[in-house]
Amino acid sequence: IYTLSLHDALPISIWKIGGYAGVSISQTAGDQGAPGGTKRCSFLVSSNAYANYKKGKMMWDNNLDVKWGMVANGLVRKQALARRNFQKNIDILSFKSNLGYALTDKLYASLKVGFESQFTPSYDYSLTDTSNGGYRKYTVSKFAAPAILTIAPGITYKPVDYFTLFFSPIGGKMTFVSGDQDGRDTTTL
Repeated sequence: IYTLSLHDALPISIWKIGGYAGVSISQTAGDQGAPGGTKRCSFLVSSNAYANYKKGKMMWDNNLDVKWGMVANGLVRKQALARRNFQKNIDILSFKSNLGYALTDKLYASLKVGFESQFTPSYDYSLTDTSNGGYRKYTVSKFAAPAILTIAPGITYKPVDYFTLFFSPIGGKMTFVSGDQDGRDTTTL
């Protein structure tokens, strides 16, 4: 895991910028284990970045969280099996922003906005065409289909830079879907 913090390099800056990025790979095998065990191989790429602003009575915190990973259940030695067995297990694109105006030294009247979606399509692998050994995956979601937008006014309690508590009595959550999402978009492997 690599961590970057520009705040230490720029001590007079009104921005605090930082983040991390990481890659993890895992493999399990259960040849002599209990019945029902399968071999698994997976990988995960993840990163998080933040850019926080504070000057006078204004505060603006921004956070970007990104994760994408795949898992293979069973053998992947043959090309046909690898295409069939490697499946996405996590895909997150999340951006959150909180803009505030100081009421006291620790309380801010604020507005929080969030956006969440995914990078790549998600598939339903449950239907298999067994007539010729073919395998089908059905698209169930894509980038920005769905996309979730949240907006909430509220109060932010921030006693120190590394702790934030947001309270909102009311908020809006909108889910956007574009394109064909009824399963007719198929790919045969």
